[in-house]
Amino acid sequence: MANRIADKTEADATASAFFDLMDRNDPPLYRIVLRPHRSLPVKGFVWLIATTAVLMTLPLWPLLGTLAFLGILPFMLMALAMLWYFFQRSYHDGTVSEELWLWPDRIAVHRYNPRSEDAYWHANPYWVKLALYKNRKIENYLTLTGENREIELGAFLSSEERLALHDDLRTALDKCRALPRR
Repeated sequence: MANRIADKTEADATASAFFDLMDRNDPPLYRIVLRPHRSLPVKGFVWLIATTAVLMTLPLWPLLGTLAFLGILPFMLMALAMLWYFFQRSYHDGTVSEELWLWPDRIAVHRYNPRSEDAYWHANPYWVKLALYKNRKIENYLTLTGENREIELGAFLSSEERLALHDDLRTALDKCRALPRR
């Protein structure tokens, strides 16, 4: 219990320090919010559940008024409830996002995790290393390294989206490094 309290306090301190760094008057040179693609909108989900429910009841119509109907109905309702639950869980997990800001003297990333603590990272952009690994199990694996820490960027994006993000971020970092240092 004491470790949980210490971890929570440490996480709050990290978040507070991160947002103190972010309290700036100058706009960032580059800012992007990354979110996963949602292939089934909520309206489509409603149609899917309704269509599935109707189609699942069609084989039960000839059994209306029999004991077989009462034997099969709970399992069909359970299957429909599980479909509902797992889609809702997928929608909740889809709220993961990453926000990246780039200033001449600071690059910062805030990752919102729906099932765990948020993650924060910041470094000096002059020393940040942007890497795109093409030979791993994950195609176009994108990382940022700085301040003795390596983070994965855009894990929920497709390989083409990570490649485009790499190109955009490389261009933004190059422009940032070309600016005169204060």
